[in-house]
Amino acid sequence: MKRTYSQLYIQFVFSVKYRRHLLILNDRNLHKYINGIVVRLNCKILAINNMADHIHILISKRPDISEAELMQKIKANSSRWLKKYLNCSEFEWQRGYSAFSYSQSRLAAVKKYIRNQQEHHKNTTYRDEMIRYFQKFEIPYTEEDLEGFLPCD
Repeated sequence: MKRTYSQLYIQFVFSVKYRRHLLILNDRNLHKYINGIVVRLNCKILAINNMADHIHILISKRPDISEAELMQKIKANSSRWLKKYLNCSEFEWQRGYSAFSYSQSRLAAVKKYIRNQQEHHKNTTYRDEMIRYFQKFEIPYTEEDLEGFLPCD
C-alpha cells in the first residue's frame, strides 16, 4: 500500500490532581480549548465531557502519535490555560491517565456514556467507574493503584 490507513478510537479519562473539584461541570469553554489542541495534532474529538474533578475524551487518533504524547500535549496546554481561565494558579492534572480502545461498533454507546456523565455520577463514584473499566478491559490493578481515584481531604 502507498498510504497508511487506520481508524483508532481511544477514550481517555484523567483527573484533577488530588481529585480537587476545580472544573466547571460540562464546561464548553474547556471542551473547545481541548478540541483546538487535538485538532492541531491532526486528531478528532468524538465526545468530551467533564465532572468537577475528571474528564472523559473520546478521540479518533492517527497512528503516528502515541497516547502518551497526545495526553502530554492535552494536559500541559490545558493546564496552563485552566490556571488563567479558573484564576487558579495551583491547578494541575493528576500525573497518570487511563486509555481504553474501542471498535467502530461501540462508538455510539461510548459517546452516549460520555455525554451522560453528570447523570451517571449521581449513582456511581469515580473510583467505582474506574474499577468497572479495569475489569471490563481486564487491566490488572491493586488497591494502591486505586488511591488516585479517591478524593484527598
